Amino acid sequence: MNESCHEQSPVESPAVFDGRVPPPEFVSIETTRYCNFKCPMCLQFQDGTTVTGPHMDQELFEAVAAATFPHARRFQPSISGEPLMSKGLPFMLSEAQRYGVKTEICSNASLLNRKMRDAVLPSLGKLIVSFDGATKDTFEWVREGAEFEVVVDHVTALCKQAQEVPLASRPLIGLACVLMRRNIEELPQLVDLAVEIGVDYLATSHVHPVTDEMKLQSLVHHVDLAVSCIDKALARAEDVGLTMMVQPLDQLIASTAISDAERRTYALSDGVVAGLGHHVVNLNSLRQFPFCGPDDAEYNDVIERRRAAADDAEFVVQTPPNPGAEKRESIWICDFLWNKTYIALDGQVKACCVPGTPNLGDLNTESFSEVWNSAGYVRMRENLARKEPVPFCKGCQHIRELTDPSDIDFWLQGRRAPQGHDPRPLPHLLDPHRARADGEAGAPELMPGQELQVESDSKTIDVYSSPPTLIWSPAADVPGYVLEFSLDSFETTQFATNWNGQPLLIDPNYRVPDWGWELAPEGAQVWWRAFAAEGDREAWVEVGSGSFVRENAN
Repeated sequence: MNESCHEQSPVESPAVFDGRVPPPEFVSIETTRYCNFKCPMCLQFQDGTTVTGPHMDQELFEAVAAATFPHARRFQPSISGEPLMSKGLPFMLSEAQRYGVKTEICSNASLLNRKMRDAVLPSLGKLIVSFDGATKDTFEWVREGAEFEVVVDHVTALCKQAQEVPLASRPLIGLACVLMRRNIEELPQLVDLAVEIGVDYLATSHVHPVTDEMKLQSLVHHVDLAVSCIDKALARAEDVGLTMMVQPLDQLIASTAISDAERRTYALSDGVVAGLGHHVVNLNSLRQFPFCGPDDAEYNDVIERRRAAADDAEFVVQTPPNPGAEKRESIWICDFLWNKTYIALDGQVKACCVPGTPNLGDLNTESFSEVWNSAGYVRMRENLARKEPVPFCKGCQHIRELTDPSDIDFWLQGRRAPQGHDPRPLPHLLDPHRARADGEAGAPELMPGQELQVESDSKTIDVYSSPPTLIWSPAADVPGYVLEFSLDSFETTQFATNWNGQPLLIDPNYRVPDWGWELAPEGAQVWWRAFAAEGDREAWVEVGSGSFVRENAN
């Protein structure tokens, strides 16, 4: 082909966004599950893990830090426990400082004495103090085990000590209040206390209830009172010049607060509860996060260390916006899926810290670069860009809509927005790293090409070399059926046929589709169960169950 032909060739249309993105700039690591408080809204306390722990193994932390710190700018130690109780915390902070990563610590501040303040300040970018009442009685009711005066003194002292840090490196310090019926009327008073203590901002969020008692505390039951108190607090903050941020009461939290069935309920709709949306005042007066920059003495050494470590990882390099990309009026995005990651104490990687978040990978067996752009992560991003969040994410306040073309280009890496509906389940929901070992008992031999059918009363483990047809007992006078799949005997549900708004199954049988079969891990036991679905989820009746294994190719 001659040169003129090249000149006349049309410009190749940019690829469709496939869910791959550059490495996250924020990494949250569950360094401990221990905590010295007994807060009634805390899932970890209710489960007993704040007493039993444990701490993250230091060898695992070193591996996680080596994989993520070269790319991250912020490191958040445990938020499922009290981070200042983390075993080996000084080492963790020094590793963050060595890579030029600033720490963002969420703490109850009870352990924030002078020695601890001296330890955290050198790498500190932000300290968020859990502070749920303006009076001693309310504060100590919510934060059982706390001493109001001690926490106030510790935070006041930290604010004064931080004033000695040069402005460009000075950490942000704020109070974070979990709003509920018990403390909502004290919110305007808490604004004044925040100013008195000397913090930079006050942030509020709504209680995510995990007990029947806390469900009654949710402000979904007291909307008018909540709106009135929040409006008064915002007005007071504006008057005194305090930055105040109010997170919305989203449908996800609201659905949990009014459900009697489960701790974690899927929202039926998106958006927020009317009247309890997002609010902020005096945001422009809040200082920027003090990232490590050229003014820091060791900046050049930090950059070299990060560059050398990053060369070993395979991540997508950010591409510039592409003006030739086909436009879409708007997309949905989530900062947690694009820019943040959460790594649990056992090395499991999750999109966020909300209880029940699906595992997306395991750093004991995979590199972080493999997990970050794995099938599970990329499909969650793709689906969200399509405005089809997985059921777990539906109704969450962290989903944002983008309409500006340049913003859309940036978030989609200069690629075209995915179009249409994608009916496939998330690949991570059939996780090959949870497959049982070859040779484990219970997997009978199968002749090549043999296909079996599983009846509803079968509890044996059948092995398949091709997609099976699952059969269950028919039910009379029901609109249809829902089939669910699991890899852990339904401690979690990996996929259900009605997810993403799919219609009910009409016939009492289901042939596993080819695309689903390709995602099934070889040699792993997959459980299934069928429900006659009529009315609310609580009214469904199980009409069949069983399990199967996909034959190993070797």
